[in-house]
Amino acid sequence: LEFRRVLFRSGWRWFRIAATVVRDAEGRIVRRVGGWLAIDEEVRQRDAIERTVAELREAQSIAHVGSWTYARGGRFTWSDEMYRIHGLVPGTQIPGGPGWYDRFVAPEVADDLRAATARTYETGEPYEREFEVRREDGTIRHIVGQIGRAHV
Repeated sequence: LEFRRVLFRSGWRWFRIAATVVRDAEGRIVRRVGGWLAIDEEVRQRDAIERTVAELREAQSIAHVGSWTYARGGRFTWSDEMYRIHGLVPGTQIPGGPGWYDRFVAPEVADDLRAATARTYETGEPYEREFEVRREDGTIRHIVGQIGRAHV
């Protein structure tokens, strides 16, 4: 449980409280144990991260720049703007994976993108390609796709 409390000399402070009970052999509570931990810095850092994420989302929306991440094992994540670029509602469909090429990219471009992406994962070498994304409603978006660095 986290809460904010005003202290006489310190002003407002954030605390986390944790508590548990100690039971006897029959399961009866014999003692309650707990403590408070001041978490002001943690709350400040969490707020700063939340502000930064909100600013990044706003900047991506204004600039129409999307971003994505891939973790080995097949886990893709897309930014909200990446969904919008592809004509999708953010968070509603699982993006990425091998099916992405077939779903959104012309076949003649897909092989080049697959090879460039594989090379980046193997060597860490970045790439940049201009290509078209074909949305499900038939509209075409001209984009520049980049992988700036791969953590291999």
